[in-house]
Amino acid sequence: MTLSFKNGIPSKWAILCLVNLFIASILGVLMRYKILYELPGLVQNHLLHAHSHFVFQGWISLVLFSVLVLFLLPKEVAQKKVYGILFWVMQLSAFGMLFTFLYNGYYSLSIVFSSLTQFAFYWFAIQFMLDLRKTDVHRVAKWFAIGALWCGIISSLGPYALGYYSVSKTSSALSIRTSIYFYLHFQYNGWFLFSIYSIFINWFHKRFFIDKNELKWFFILSALSIIPGYALSIIGYYKTPMVMINSYFSVITQAIAVILFALFIFKNKDKIKSQLTPITRRLWYIAFYSLILKVCMQSLSLSPELANVAFSFRPLVIGYLHLVFICIVSFFLLGFMHQFQSLKVSNSYAAFYGLIAFVLFSLANEFVLFLQAFGFYFEIHIQHVSESLLYISIGMCLGLLLFVIGQFSKKSV
Repeated sequence: MTLSFKNGIPSKWAILCLVNLFIASILGVLMRYKILYELPGLVQNHLLHAHSHFVFQGWISLVLFSVLVLFLLPKEVAQKKVYGILFWVMQLSAFGMLFTFLYNGYYSLSIVFSSLTQFAFYWFAIQFMLDLRKTDVHRVAKWFAIGALWCGIISSLGPYALGYYSVSKTSSALSIRTSIYFYLHFQYNGWFLFSIYSIFINWFHKRFFIDKNELKWFFILSALSIIPGYALSIIGYYKTPMVMINSYFSVITQAIAVILFALFIFKNKDKIKSQLTPITRRLWYIAFYSLILKVCMQSLSLSPELANVAFSFRPLVIGYLHLVFICIVSFFLLGFMHQFQSLKVSNSYAAFYGLIAFVLFSLANEFVLFLQAFGFYFEIHIQHVSESLLYISIGMCLGLLLFVIGQFSKKSV
């Protein structure tokens, strides 16, 4: 496949990734529906595993792969055949996980597809890091990209542990949770966030130039917080001195890092605004303020009482994960793909209103999940939460459907 560098991600790739996000949203609707009503033939845990694996590999990782290759590497390097092959291997393995996890959860075939995805990622990471050395990418953007890839590699130890527990029948509820949180931590805080930091810094540097030392401490502090930060994922289960020390260290370093990043953003807000379309600007605003909210929530988890609430009340965990996955990472990437004309938005009625619906219902989803947590903490019963979340998930799904349809529309707003 010949890849077009100047327009970011090829439209075919971008639309395929968007379709994958829509499919994942259908699974989300089914999970919400099954909480309230009977749905014979589908197991909730199987739906959960299919949803989470597919949305990670079929949406986020596939888009990050595409953007990193096509935006950070020179055109002649990005057009290497290996990257086209890797894209389709990752796409096919994502669908393999979707169907096998839906069928029977963790078993031999789903583990095979999960392993194939990981090996494809290892191949990509090695190839990309070798190619990245030959570029003139800003050095902090390069550091974040390399850090993101290493975090993605480290995170794979979590699924391997789950596979081992499943096959050996030696799992416990705690061992399963800590393995899942290990994977989620290095994916969310490492592979996902470090990648978008790299993309944003390189985008800004290409337009306005950043001194090579300007964001150095942003990277150093972010990197220092990663490994100790896993303690925040298990602080509700283990309250040993070592876990507490690592948690405090991670929160402090992350907070300082984000403050440095925020100062950089505010200092250059007029420059940034001048280069963005109105839609991208709004999506990136939401992503930026969601990032600040994320760090604040992690800081609050240092309170033993609040940590107990967070780890004992599942909707709060889901709300936090969706805050990062949707409001930070997905909104940033959708804005980026619109900015580089890989996805239609402003030139299609369906895409425009579909994106607005998806954003509004996503924010409503966060509001209801956190409202539910608020009610749980203060012992206030809030009625019809499950029904509201089902309707909201349907709204998100329909918004994405319109957005997908809009990619093939020729009618302009």
